[in-house]
Amino acid sequence: EGQGQLLLLTDLTETRDLQQRLSRHQRLSEMGRMLSSLAHQIRTPLSAAMLYAGHLSERELAPAQTRRFAGKILSRLTHLEQQVRDMLVFAKGDLRLTDTLRVDALLDALRQAMEVPVAAAAAEVSFEVQCPDAQLHCNRDSMVGALMNLVMNAIQAATPAPGVQISVTRKDDELCFAVTDNGPGIAPELLARLEEPFVTTKPQGTGLGLSVVRAVARAHGGHFSLRSTPGAGSCASVYLPVWGVES
Repeated sequence: EGQGQLLLLTDLTETRDLQQRLSRHQRLSEMGRMLSSLAHQIRTPLSAAMLYAGHLSERELAPAQTRRFAGKILSRLTHLEQQVRDMLVFAKGDLRLTDTLRVDALLDALRQAMEVPVAAAAAEVSFEVQCPDAQLHCNRDSMVGALMNLVMNAIQAATPAPGVQISVTRKDDELCFAVTDNGPGIAPELLARLEEPFVTTKPQGTGLGLSVVRAVARAHGGHFSLRSTPGAGSCASVYLPVWGVES
């Protein structure tokens, strides 16, 4: 007797259509959460900036008061700009790498950024740099913003007596920017959840900070890790490829 073959044909059109609808629904849901979070985050610093600007425009103030109000406005607007930048990086997921910088130049830019927030300016932050002449091909503003996210997280975690160390080390063709705090650490179950967007322990936080840092590291061809021991502080590290070393 002749042998035949049995062909089973499955129409996947409906399955693929459902997958596409689910993916679209998830994107819309995530975008809705992002917009809701952004609106909440913008309102607070914007209202404060408008309040201080109103004082400047409506009152005759002493020079010291003028400088103080102007500083508060700058601080709120800087916070606002950072929130918007985080949202854009999270939404787009890619960056144009237009800058080539030495490590010491990038850290100088980070120090300047740290002069604006009152908490950062008042905190005890130390630097340990083993390779100041190593170079990075990067997006300067996004890298400074990502590192500032980690610094502010460390300062807030270690309150009321924050001690933060920023170190830069090199192993082969990879640089490690590590931000270590002396805070209480993070419980393992929460540490795992911090991998997810919109998860935060801060009443006024968006939960995007670490997601943005991870996205920035990935856009630079690197990666991000967060280690923590309850009672012994946390260490957030950004690993980036070396572009070169100046002679």
